[in-house]
Amino acid sequence: MQDNPKQFPQGGYVPQLRYLIDLKRTQAVLGVSRAKVYDMLAKGELPAPVKVGASTRFYADEIAAFIDALPRATKGGVQ
Repeated sequence: MQDNPKQFPQGGYVPQLRYLIDLKRTQAVLGVSRAKVYDMLAKGELPAPVKVGASTRFYADEIAAFIDALPRATKGGVQ
């Protein structure tokens, strides 16, 4: 992970924050069921989640990158 430091008015630096989204938000963003998310994880199609306590969370930027990498539909089908 590459840090992208931001300067605060006080002169200190902090790394850029990465946001976590829960399983329900991940399902909504991808438009799939909970079972499909777990199926995609088992097949290695989705970035690995992290555990926060008993909860499963995904890095929002990794899910966005996954979506960006999906093939685009064309008039005659998929590219």
